[in-house]
Formats: sequence, C-alpha cells, structure tokens
Amino acid sequence: MADATPSIDASSATDVPVTHSKSDMRAQDGPLPLSPKISNPKQDFNSPSVLHRCASATDQSIVRLRRLLTTTTGLDTFLSTLNYTLYILAYLEAQSPSKATLLQRLLKLSNAGTRGSQNTPSKPLQGIPASATPFGTLASLISDTRITLRLTALLPLYIWLRELVNNKGRQDRSLRAIALAQCISYIIFQFTENVAFLADRGIVSRKWLEKRGGIAKWWLWSSRAWLIGVCCDLLRLFREAVIEPENGVVLRRTRKGRMETEIEKQQKADRMWWSEIFVASCWLPVCLHYSLQNGLKGVNSGVIGLLGFMAGAQSFRAQWAKTKTI
Repeated sequence: MADATPSIDASSATDVPVTHSKSDMRAQDGPLPLSPKISNPKQDFNSPSVLHRCASATDQSIVRLRRLLTTTTGLDTFLSTLNYTLYILAYLEAQSPSKATLLQRLLKLSNAGTRGSQNTPSKPLQGIPASATPFGTLASLISDTRITLRLTALLPLYIWLRELVNNKGRQDRSLRAIALAQCISYIIFQFTENVAFLADRGIVSRKWLEKRGGIAKWWLWSSRAWLIGVCCDLLRLFREAVIEPENGVVLRRTRKGRMETEIEKQQKADRMWWSEIFVASCWLPVCLHYSLQNGLKGVNSGVIGLLGFMAGAQSFRAQWAKTKTI
C-alpha cells in the first residue's frame, strides 16, 4: 500500500595507501636505462583481495539493512518488496512445465487402472495453484506479518486526521480536501482490514461478522477503501503539478560563501514527484483488482506480484538510499 503521507550522503570507499620510497637521484651523463616494472610482493599482499572486498561489501549491506529495518517505513517497504517477489516466484513455480508434466503423468497413471474411465482431461494441465508452492506459503506468511504489524496503524492515522482538522494554515484548499478524503479512506481501510483479519483468526466473532455481510465483504470493502486512498494520492500529485510555480535559477549565498542553486532543489522535487506517481500507478490496478467481486479479467497472481514488486522496489530504493553512512 502506498504511504499515506508523501515522504544522502554517499559513503566513500577507502583505498589502501601505498607509500613509495624516494631514492636520491643524481644527474648522470646520458639517459637513464629503462628498468622493467617489478611487482612488489608486499604491495600485492597489502592490497585488498577480492574476498576482502566481498566481505566488506556484505558487512556494509547488513549494517544498512539493520538501519532500514529499525524504521517503520523501511520495514514495511522491505516486507512489501519481499512479499510480492515471492508472489512472482510462486506463480512461476506453479506454472513450471516440469511440474505440470509430472502432475499430468501421475494423473494418467492413476486413471490407467480404471477401465473405461472418462476422467482423463482432454487438455494438458496448465500448472498448480500458486498458494500450494513453498514460495506461495512463505508469501502468505509474510502477508500475515505485514497485516499484523498494521493492527496499530489506526493510531498514527488518527494523529494525521487531527493535524489536518486543527491545522488549516496556508495549505491549498484542494490539497487539504484531498488529504482529508485520503486520511478518512485509510482509516476505513485499516479498521475493516483489522476486523476481517481478526475474524479470520477467530478473535472477532464470526457470527457477529456474518450478520454484517460476512468476512469476504469486509475484505472487499477494505480493498475499496484502499482504492480510494490511492486515487486520492494521484489527485494530490496532479494538483501539486498544477499549482507548482515555475521556478527559475535563483542563486543565493550560504554562510560559507558558497553558491547554491534553487534549480537543484526543484529537480530533486521533480524526481520525487515522478517516483510517487509511478508507485501510485502501480498500486492502482492491484487495489482495483481486489476491489471487484471477481477481480480484473486476465489478472493473475503473477501480474499482481509484478505490479506490487515494481511499486515496492521503487519505495525500497528511496528508503535504502537513506541508510548510507552520514
């Protein structure tokens, strides 16, 4: 799910210094003879090896991953990207020709002992359900983990709504109305998702929920509220593009006397705008698919996994960049 609110210093690699001894050269008659380059075994020994560089890169990646997982947004983007990656792998594994052929042969063998059996399929099997694969099982587990972590998400959503109501300020009226609609839709989404998830786990009474439409209906309305939130995100981005003034190149001096250009800030804002609209555009067909009773025609778990992966990877890339050592 896209973030409700729109949310680098690069660490330089250290090179091993090599000190060359300077001999006292005296002038000689005639040119100096060229000496062949002789490799210094000590220099070769002191230079970082491939194994050392790999170990160092792995160590830095683990440290950065720990920084990423300590933040709420970073943990969510990591799990989201991993979740939809597993959906893709589960779909590909389920559609593997080898597995489909194996199931076809097993089915033929089971029907061979029955004379006059008419149960042999006329068409070859297309695959097995993605949820029946190990990748699908792990994807479902991570999905449940993400929903569990969102059980307390109503608290920050309430704080956001409170700030929108109390802080009228100088914000554009259209943007404020869009933000209010988005916040309310996400509150409805989170509430209905929590109730449906807890009912699936037997915590909320199923009988109570059946009298109010049933679990399937609550999941459906949860997805529809999510769809409204994503649409509000797109409206916000389009409105920001309309009201954004045309910024020229403005130079201003900092305290250190250096020159700083406002155009660089504008370019950074433009990149962020395109990134956000890409993420929202990827989530739109996903939540639309889950908002319909029978889903979108032709959309399978592989397509959902691909769209979710593209949206999650874009957000993960932005969060990963923030983990670089300052």
